[in-house]
Amino acid sequence: MFEDTSPHQSAFLTVNGVKLQYLDWGGKGETLLFLPGLGDSAHVFDDIAPEFTKHFRVLGLTRRGQGQSDIPETNYDTAILTEDIHQFLKQLDIERVTLIGHSLAGNEMTYFARRHPQQVDRLIYFDANYDPTDSDLVGDGLPVPYPEFEPGQSVAAYRQWLRKNLYHDHWSSALEANLHYTLNIAEDGTFTDQTPDHVAHALRKGLIPPDYSSIQASTLVFAPIKDYYPGIEDHDEATQIRVQTWVNEVAIPVQQKAIKRLQKRFPQAQIIVLVGVGITHYFFIDRQAEVVQKMYQFLKEH
Repeated sequence: MFEDTSPHQSAFLTVNGVKLQYLDWGGKGETLLFLPGLGDSAHVFDDIAPEFTKHFRVLGLTRRGQGQSDIPETNYDTAILTEDIHQFLKQLDIERVTLIGHSLAGNEMTYFARRHPQQVDRLIYFDANYDPTDSDLVGDGLPVPYPEFEPGQSVAAYRQWLRKNLYHDHWSSALEANLHYTLNIAEDGTFTDQTPDHVAHALRKGLIPPDYSSIQASTLVFAPIKDYYPGIEDHDEATQIRVQTWVNEVAIPVQQKAIKRLQKRFPQAQIIVLVGVGITHYFFIDRQAEVVQKMYQFLKEH
């Protein structure tokens, strides 16, 4: 039986006609608002968010279409998602906020900072700054297909698959909570995603090219160089060599090029490039201590 042990309160607010679930870890002072990536819930921050309650009020918001929030059929463009955040803060009488977003949330953060600059203290991006219109695709010329999960299996099998192929053999209470709150689990143990495929497609389609030119808020960007190819160990030695060569000669240079492009487009941002064996898209979980230290330094200085 799953038990949510993170020290938060869970509640709902209706904004723009949609009920959104949010988490409140407590704390006093300036407000930090954590925003999850595509398909995730605010529970993905269950481990890292409590690290900041000694000095800040800490909240997490699950966007429409994900987790326990309502899942309307339409209205998933960036402007609407951003207005959801704006109305959420307004209902809680929060005048200024530091936005901390993972992945897809970067699009909303950038748009929000341009549309409501007077409400933003700081921006912190977790691998969330890449332009969806950029032509460089790491997926080009894949040496072997990425592993896919076969439908109809149990939650336990899915957890094992995620741990191996997405989190590089890492697991945590936050990932367990996020798994629990983003799945519809049937009595026979099978499941479906809370976020339907058409909603995930609409969220991706609703992304817009980021414009950092008018952003005034102090900004910290975590940019991981991901060097792990899922399932590489399942192949023979020759294939492993071919895959690792592709990672070194294609995947890593593409990511490095994207970071240099970001530095040019967003020169006022402080960019921290994370490198090392097995860094994942969820580095704020598997590299939590380092991330917290660097975040505190930034928050103190700005």
